[in-house]
Amino acid sequence: LDQGVEDVSRVGDETVVTIADLGFAPMPAKVRITTTRGGVVEREIPVTHWLEGEVRAQIRLPASMGDVTRVEIDPEGLFPDAYRANNTWEG
Repeated sequence: LDQGVEDVSRVGDETVVTIADLGFAPMPAKVRITTTRGGVVEREIPVTHWLEGEVRAQIRLPASMGDVTRVEIDPEGLFPDAYRANNTWEG
């Protein structure tokens, strides 16, 4: 299992967070996103997404939520990720 934050970028009037599945053991990706407006968004990418052969998933947030300051995959540390260093992005 290895999931990572691949990219965080502004596209038009939204922020797009890209999560990559880099391993060989598909698991759901629990993602916590923090924004400048003090919001915390929790999203889950279901395991079925990866089982369908997808290697990336995008989470889109409207600009009204503020800029993204932090993205963390598996913030509680429940999954045995092989390389946790790519689980967090800070901007």
